[in-house]
Order: sequence, then C-alpha cells, then structure tokens
Amino acid sequence: MQDNGDYEKAIVDCTEAIRFDPQNAEAYYNRGLAWTEKRENDKAIIDCTEAIRLDPQDASS
Repeated sequence: MQDNGDYEKAIVDCTEAIRFDPQNAEAYYNRGLAWTEKRENDKAIIDCTEAIRLDPQDASS
C-alpha cells in the first residue's frame, strides 16, 4: 500500500476489492494498515486476523 495519507480512500478501495474477491488477503492486510493509521485498532485487528487466516504463509500479514 502506498502511503499518501488518504486512509479513508484506502479503506474504501480495499473494501471494494474485498467485495469483488472476499479471499483477497492483501486487501484485508492493507485495509488493516489504514485502520491502524486512523487509530481504529479494533478494526485493524479484525482485518489483519482475516488476512492471516486467508494467507498464513505471507510474512507481511
């Protein structure tokens, strides 16, 4: 995820990607990062947990 500071747009974009592909671990991970930047830690934990569940071999998630 490129960090340009527009976390709301990142969340919207990632949510759309997840809507099209609910198995997209990278989208969950990136949305989790955006939630973290917005200090929405509960939402970040949920998304990062889902990213790990979907792709447990990916070290970045």
